[in-house]
Amino acid sequence: MDKSEGKRRISLAETYRNFMAGITTDQIFYAQIAITIFIGLLCLYLFTRRIVRSVSGRGRSIVLIGNCESGKTALLYTLTRGQTPITVTSFKENEELYDAGNKSVHLVDVPGHERVRSNSFDKHKSNARAIMFLLDSSSLGSQVRDVAEQLYTVLSDPVVQSNRCSVAVLCNKQDQELAKSSSIIQRALQKEFDMLRETFSSRLASISSDGKKQTKPLGVPGQPFAFSQLKSNPVTFMETSVMEEKSLNQLKNDMLRETFSSRLASISSDGKKQTKPLGVPGQPFAFSQLKSNPVTFMETSVMEEKSLNQLRKWISEVA
Repeated sequence: MDKSEGKRRISLAETYRNFMAGITTDQIFYAQIAITIFIGLLCLYLFTRRIVRSVSGRGRSIVLIGNCESGKTALLYTLTRGQTPITVTSFKENEELYDAGNKSVHLVDVPGHERVRSNSFDKHKSNARAIMFLLDSSSLGSQVRDVAEQLYTVLSDPVVQSNRCSVAVLCNKQDQELAKSSSIIQRALQKEFDMLRETFSSRLASISSDGKKQTKPLGVPGQPFAFSQLKSNPVTFMETSVMEEKSLNQLKNDMLRETFSSRLASISSDGKKQTKPLGVPGQPFAFSQLKSNPVTFMETSVMEEKSLNQLRKWISEVA
């Protein structure tokens, strides 16, 4: 057994030496190049796969931008938390995750104050996959020029254009009596854009990453501006409304303290009005005191549900 094993080892060694003796230096050189290329491609593939997984894990953002008191923060928390807290003008970003069904989307609420709005948007625009531009549709008449300039600046930004961001113009506060419809607002902004292209195109230039000014005219030269001309950044107009919870609380208080306490009367079976004091005499009235007729209060908003459904659908499409 030992002799046969020794002969086998000798024969394998001789075979290897014979094989190597038949390989030329050129063949060894080309083999080394092929191995190097293969290892390099493998490393590049693994590195790229890791980067893609990392980016997809974080998710790209949807940025909310607009003037102060346009309703950005209220909309953010209504979408993500299902509630609308009392909000104040903010000088820093608010960030939340929105459940879009099969994935979570990072929403960034950019401050509306002009001192910090531009810098904050510049910080988040490179990671934006879509933009929600909010405006107060009840006070657009006095702010149409400022709103148009801000929207023009966003749409002409080279980073926004290179990312091919979808843009939703949200005509918010549609529950207000003086609110204008989205079609009227769209036509008003298109007229302002025509004037901006003529008089402000030179100074409304965005700053690229290399520090050079780049003026990118919007629309089709020689034709009246229309948002439908923006193919790389499709613009969708929507009507939205976020009913603030504090207004419903005030309604409850009015009903409790003024209306129900003095005017609620029941009708007897014979059709005559009989005033029956409600609640516990000598104590502040509360609906919980009505044991025989339990009263339940619910917060509802038909406008909110109808208006935000379209927005939720849009977010799922761009996510």
